[in-house]
Amino acid sequence: MRRISSLLWGAEPAAGPHPYGAGRVHGDVNLRDLLADLGARPDFTVESPAQHAVDYIHRRTDGEDLYFVTNSADDPVRAECAFRVDGGVRPWFWHPVDGSVTPCTDFRRGADGLVRLAIELPPVGSVFVVFAPGDEDAAGLITARDARDDAGRTSAPGGEEEPGRIPTPDALEWPISGPWTLSFPDGAGAPAAIALDELFSWPDLEPQGARVFSGTARYSTTVVVPASLLAEGRVVVLDLGRVAEVARLHVNGSEVATLWCPPFRADVSSHLQAGPNLVEIEVTNTWHNRIVGDLRYPEAGEFARTNIKNRFRADMELLPSGLLGPVRLLSTTG
Repeated sequence: MRRISSLLWGAEPAAGPHPYGAGRVHGDVNLRDLLADLGARPDFTVESPAQHAVDYIHRRTDGEDLYFVTNSADDPVRAECAFRVDGGVRPWFWHPVDGSVTPCTDFRRGADGLVRLAIELPPVGSVFVVFAPGDEDAAGLITARDARDDAGRTSAPGGEEEPGRIPTPDALEWPISGPWTLSFPDGAGAPAAIALDELFSWPDLEPQGARVFSGTARYSTTVVVPASLLAEGRVVVLDLGRVAEVARLHVNGSEVATLWCPPFRADVSSHLQAGPNLVEIEVTNTWHNRIVGDLRYPEAGEFARTNIKNRFRADMELLPSGLLGPVRLLSTTG
């Protein structure tokens, strides 16, 4: 064992790298610093912001490099990232929530050979950055990529609203502040309806049955939309702000989308009209509050029939629930 150790590490391991065969064996060194000294560039780095919660996984196919980039923070992040990929490729964003594919039109290859681009991620969001063969200097889109998406969901710049996209400077914002009517289903222990001048989490509402409600409740309001937001060439997105937990959106009687993760946004361009518009949002929370409510207020009756109540306590904190906002319309040019 001592002979083998001496062959690998040398008589004095702390003295520095020891030659062994065609390579060298390094002792107590920082691996990242060692690779940098050897000229090995990192596969992926976040160059800004300095404090971030961005991580990645990288795999390679015969013709593409696929990076799965994630944001584990509860806040959105815009990160300047560098990728170590071969030349002759262009990046594309594959969005895992809706399956859409959009081109990255703002990227650059530095003198160090790394490709740099900005990634905007919603809270606890993710995106695939796929580098596919293509002309790095081409101003247009790579038509070969269009054929890959059988559903035809590839969009050009300025097309569908991208997850986590920050509004462009020409964006028009129209707050939706209410008043709201919040309606609860029959037999759930909550009042039939509550008038709200502003949005509250359900545990902050005054009626006891509403505070501990679990299930689906409906918000409704009438929004007077100015014609300027709907001008030709503009895309209008309804941003619900914060939702706990899932929302289903209807505009003027038509179902628009079911939203289950941030950002809680949907394109409503084709559903709006200049003037009054009926906006309805069904929000569903978890069972937690109702089970705690059954234990806390047994005199009100039992509404959650389940065999897992022994995992809950009457003094447990109620969870935020409902439409928390702020709710607004965002109109941008296409």
